[in-house]
Amino acid sequence: MAEMPSVREIAALTARLRDLTRPGAVADDAARTEFLADKEALLARIVADQDEQERAEQLAIWHVDDTTTEAGDYREPT
Repeated sequence: MAEMPSVREIAALTARLRDLTRPGAVADDAARTEFLADKEALLARIVADQDEQERAEQLAIWHVDDTTTEAGDYREPT
């Protein structure tokens, strides 16, 4: 399961953004590129965690476990 970013991680990323965008700041392309990569990785973790939560909720609704591997294995309850 993807680990949700902590408040500390989000705050640190936000602080980096402020540093990169404050008036008079001189940020090189490498620093911007690194920030954008870190931001994308953090957002991907949030999305992955949400997808996993939705899958677990749907499996609970259908009363099945998470042992199937194909989308076609799931059937709506009758």
